[in-house]
Amino acid sequence: MDSRYSIILKLEHYACYVDLLARVGQVEEALGVVSSMPVEPNGLVWGALLGGCLVHSKVDLARDVAKRLVEVDPVNSGGYVLLSNVFAANRQWDEIVVLRGLMREKEVRKQPVCSWISVDGVVHEFLMVTEAKVATSCEAGQAVAMKRQMSHLLQTWLCPSLKGCCIIRSTMPSHVPMASRTNAGIFTS
Repeated sequence: MDSRYSIILKLEHYACYVDLLARVGQVEEALGVVSSMPVEPNGLVWGALLGGCLVHSKVDLARDVAKRLVEVDPVNSGGYVLLSNVFAANRQWDEIVVLRGLMREKEVRKQPVCSWISVDGVVHEFLMVTEAKVATSCEAGQAVAMKRQMSHLLQTWLCPSLKGCCIIRSTMPSHVPMASRTNAGIFTS
């Protein structure tokens, strides 16, 4: 690539290439790319390969890849969560229990889930948090009122199965007009 286009490939390029190959089912070819890289693969590269293992149910390879991912990025919960999802997709519940125990032992915490959607030109941000965190973020009365309001919005527009939510903080990018911002934290009861 660098001789033809004068581009020096960086880890991000390799991660993208591995991700593309793995997503379309060429997981073994993606592993070959990782093995032949002139630089040591980082968490992005291993994570891209692990994502392909999830999509294409490559459980044995997923174990090896997750091990490598944890070696290069031991405190990142993403590898653990992806491997847990591989196990869940293949109904390997005992493996999930062992993996969660390992996460507790190493004090690895899952990062909150965040999602943005736009409804009628209004950007809404949803964060997955625990009810305990919501209680510390806002007054109890405010939390209950906001939970009802956002629960109604979610049940009406998005997903009737969600239990509730609470507006907790503004983390929208500065280019989104203030009038278009709505922030919600979805929590499990």
